Amino acid sequence: VVMPKAKEAAQQALAIDVSLAEAHTSLGCARAVYDWDWGAADAAFRRAIALNPQYAVARQWYAMNCLVPQGRFADARAQFERAQALDPLSPTLNASIGLQEFFARRYDAAAAKLRETLVIDEDFGPAHYFLGQVCEQLGQYDEAVQVLERAIALSERSPETVAALARAHAVAGHRADAEALLEGLLRRSGEGYVSPALLADVHLGLGDHEAGLGCLEQAAMGRAADLAWIKVRPVYDVVREHPRFRALLVKTGLT
Repeated sequence: VVMPKAKEAAQQALAIDVSLAEAHTSLGCARAVYDWDWGAADAAFRRAIALNPQYAVARQWYAMNCLVPQGRFADARAQFERAQALDPLSPTLNASIGLQEFFARRYDAAAAKLRETLVIDEDFGPAHYFLGQVCEQLGQYDEAVQVLERAIALSERSPETVAALARAHAVAGHRADAEALLEGLLRRSGEGYVSPALLADVHLGLGDHEAGLGCLEQAAMGRAADLAWIKVRPVYDVVREHPRFRALLVKTGLT
């Protein structure tokens, strides 16, 4: 519901003034994470950067929402470097750089960058959320749980942070804790929106690949924005060669 409205608003803004870099940036984001039209997204972001090369957000969003999902990590790093030169103390930008390293499987670099972000702002929830996932991939389960519990507190128990904690418990072998958190997410999904992709993360962590794939397929039907990173997210490595997963890559244009 939100993304089509955002795209419409960006298009209306461009109808008034086609030189608005901010509107091209917003349109590029919608083209990427909702339409999965990577060519159109790329063109919109490049237009934004051409119109205002000093607009750090355009470079950040281009890297995170268009280049990283396609696995174009070298191109993404180049844009992040330019953005960071323009806005070196932005917690959002620094956390995005750490997340990009995470998706590139450079876990030590990701952890270092996210900890650097927390020096800038120790209460920046997304950095805790991403750092917890990095710790999980490194097998540092106790730290992952601790960091994700902090993320939950800072986000007022957002579904994303709860799902990440549930998954960390699952891969750590704390099955009862993981299942209890998953049940809570399922209850919340009956009251408001919880992306099925989040439920997939937990199911895959519990070893239930069929349930995980089913949730991913449900997410694709609803064009869940978090599927934009399906090609690069480490949590999907366990089903990456499955025909149903490969079909999802085709659907999202990320083969």
